[in-house]
Amino acid sequence: MLLLALGAALALDSARLRWAPLYRLSIFLPYAVPAVVAALLWGFMYGSQFGLVANIDSFFHVRIPDRSPAGWCWPPSATS
Repeated sequence: MLLLALGAALALDSARLRWAPLYRLSIFLPYAVPAVVAALLWGFMYGSQFGLVANIDSFFHVRIPDRSPAGWCWPPSATS
């Protein structure tokens, strides 16, 4: 496994390999995709206008307080 990884790294680093960015993308894309998908899923679930929690709110006709009020997201400005 180590020799395979070393060979891939040396091949990507060499100037002889054609379409090196394509190979680099195909190697590192599987590491980036799960984090992006997880962030999108959490955003979908806890969205105040759409998503799972908003659908449960509207189904039971209850109003759950906003889960991310504007005052909590950004610190107050220091204008005096």
